[in-house]
Amino acid sequence: MYQLLAETQVNPIEWNDNVKRLNGCAFHSYEWSLFSSEKNNEMPIYFRLYDDSKITHSVAIGFMKTKRLAGKPIFKTLSFGSFPACNDHNFLQIMIKEIIKYCHRNRIISCGMHSFGTPSGTGILDAMGFSTEKRWEFLLNMPTSEEELWNRIHSKKRNLIRKAQKEKIRVEQVTEIDEVMELRKLAFETQKRKEDDGIPFPVADESHYRLLKNRLIDSGLGRLYLAYEENEAVAGAFFVGYNKSAYYMLSSAKEKGLQKAAPDLILWTSMKDYQQGGYKVFNFGGLSERELNGEPLEKSGLFHFKKRFSSNEYLCYKGTLILKPVTFKVYEFLRKTKSRLFA
Repeated sequence: MYQLLAETQVNPIEWNDNVKRLNGCAFHSYEWSLFSSEKNNEMPIYFRLYDDSKITHSVAIGFMKTKRLAGKPIFKTLSFGSFPACNDHNFLQIMIKEIIKYCHRNRIISCGMHSFGTPSGTGILDAMGFSTEKRWEFLLNMPTSEEELWNRIHSKKRNLIRKAQKEKIRVEQVTEIDEVMELRKLAFETQKRKEDDGIPFPVADESHYRLLKNRLIDSGLGRLYLAYEENEAVAGAFFVGYNKSAYYMLSSAKEKGLQKAAPDLILWTSMKDYQQGGYKVFNFGGLSERELNGEPLEKSGLFHFKKRFSSNEYLCYKGTLILKPVTFKVYEFLRKTKSRLFA
């Protein structure tokens, strides 16, 4: 017999110990829950599936948000950035079923399940009634030596890394707030270049970058690397690492940084650093079905960028389950009507 415990506060050490034991990633950690809930103004809920012996078999972090119209609360939603962590996939279905029951008991209208850092096992969402969308994540199982890591990288990428080194691009792991804000400046450069190509690239406000510093870098969960040409930052990338698994979250660059292959040198530097720290998996992040605009996966530039670092693609899913369809449709109708009236 299994039971689900849902808490709004937990002991951080005990929670993280369970996450590590159950093969969880950075997005299951207590530190990430503080960052994500503060960034999105949501309440974290810590779910734990345990048996009669009080042994925990699965954990997950959901984020509760109250939807409002004209300032009045209408209903609640629950979203999971990552799939539940567990050592045995047989517990995934049990965990998700218990979460759905929790949603019904607490009058939650919709439940969203993403797959950041957790591609395995997500195919069960379809069978459980979720409306799903395909994603692909790109993972590299770290070899034991730097030489083997280098030899796994595609020759075109190795040439770009050498190019950046010949151009005297310097990569440093940085931690100070002014250095974090350099990443934001680079994001504005990327935004302009993307928008010229008709690609949206929103830039978060300063508070987001301060959270990266305070909640992720200072806790050791996050790492920021900047690439410099002399004293000018020309590219940057942010990673999270936990339980011997690293995840490539975001990056930005100036045009000159791209021309001198600075992003490639950043990735190579971070991969080496994580490998030397005993990390077993390097996740290059994901690509969603929606981003392909109907084109085959192999036609995506991002696909080739990630593949050339010798990562393997893993098909995964994200999904949403609408638990009260009528209420949800009424809300969407009222929200869209309000938007049109005040546009």
